[in-house]
Amino acid sequence: MNEFVRNDTGFPITFVLTDIKDNAYDLTDSTIIFKMKNTVSGDSLIDDGTCTIIDATSGMCKYTVVDGDLSTAGIYYAELQITFTSGKVRTSKLDKIKILEDL
Repeated sequence: MNEFVRNDTGFPITFVLTDIKDNAYDLTDSTIIFKMKNTVSGDSLIDDGTCTIIDATSGMCKYTVVDGDLSTAGIYYAELQITFTSGKVRTSKLDKIKILEDL
């Protein structure tokens, strides 16, 4: 489980997207959306966070945390929704994310 502190902003979360055989997805010209939803309430904290492709052929992308993304402490499901140039959509489930209270 990844842990972040409530209200932190401006840092990237980096992802490497691979298939079941550990082959990198080619992300050339694709669109990647980051989503987070609370495991208890079901409330979405991030619905449509746009990722930036770092290295398309290696399947690397990042999401940079903005103000409001980590506003509520709790445990969240997270996923990336990849839309390829062919129109095919692939959802990649991620490890849960825990947002800790700030001191």
